[in-house]
Amino acid sequence: MDTKLTLKLNQEIIERAKLYASDKKLSLSRLIENYLNALTADQNKVQYFTAMRANCNIINSRKGKDFKH
Repeated sequence: MDTKLTLKLNQEIIERAKLYASDKKLSLSRLIENYLNALTADQNKVQYFTAMRANCNIINSRKGKDFKH
């Protein structure tokens, strides 16, 4: 069952995350759900964390890129 969640985040981070999710053809909700699932999974936790950290590095590398709504 999906449940609504409200988060308060830095606007710049949200914009970069939206761009990243769009590039991966994911909704921002699905991207966050995947991250939280990977972070809390019992099996292969280290492997997931490493992959998620790599994804964060990709988002950070786009920091200087213009974002248009």
